[in-house]
Amino acid sequence: MTAKNEPVFGVDVSTWQTGCDYKRAASEGGVRFAMIRAGFGKNAATQKDNMFDTHYAGFKAAGVPVGAYHYSYAKSVSDAVKEAEAFLGWTAGREFELPCFIDMEEPATARLGKKACTEIALAWCGRMSEAGMSAGVYANPNWFRLYLDVDAIAEKYYIWCASWGMRKPSYENMALWQFGGETNLLRRRSVEGIGEVVDQNYLYLDLPEDSVPVPAKEPKVGDVVNFTGNVHYAHANAARGPKCLPGPAKITQIAKGYRYPYHLVYISGGGSTVYGWVGEGSFELKD
Repeated sequence: MTAKNEPVFGVDVSTWQTGCDYKRAASEGGVRFAMIRAGFGKNAATQKDNMFDTHYAGFKAAGVPVGAYHYSYAKSVSDAVKEAEAFLGWTAGREFELPCFIDMEEPATARLGKKACTEIALAWCGRMSEAGMSAGVYANPNWFRLYLDVDAIAEKYYIWCASWGMRKPSYENMALWQFGGETNLLRRRSVEGIGEVVDQNYLYLDLPEDSVPVPAKEPKVGDVVNFTGNVHYAHANAARGPKCLPGPAKITQIAKGYRYPYHLVYISGGGSTVYGWVGEGSFELKD
């Protein structure tokens, strides 16, 4: 995989995301890749993520490229190898377009110090490489500064940095930036088809052309749309709004990052009474 300058938007999911509409996530939510938690720890029989198979099948059916990650509790190289074996068992027979990552954030592991934490991360990634899989390490900037030798890791493996802010981290071989979750300064916390709160990421690697779903057309001011909802709001982050009728309307303002980011005004004679702010899933763009 080669690095690219223009990022691709995607999500990471686990047992906390249920009832997902994967096709809607791709078509309306703009999700072009997904990182899926396969499990945690080293007990292959009991620690597989109970949503891994569902998420994998759903995103694959929607044409969304996927990778996977493993939450680590390892306290030794031996533990790390056992965790890698569990991960390989859970993911056997699966095809991934993206690398697989060890998730390093456990406080008990951090207390072992930088040398031990780095050896654990490298051991897990090394086992992935032996199995023919691309690998990397997920952590936040504090971990990469205090508990991991990020330069040694980046020499061989990918970096996935969790930094919830507006500034992209700068690391060699950085494949992914998790820029928001419950705190999100770049986008809304919710993603259509996934849920009200989900971790969101930018990918800086090329994807196979035949695996990338065609992104939905981005609405813009002046577009004529078919409003399909029945409620509009006085402001873009309102809690409640009055009823209105569906029908043709025009986008007059856009406020990205808010709960209801599109301001619609009805088209005279069309039957709609919308005149206010609405959500992304409440209208369709006209050809």
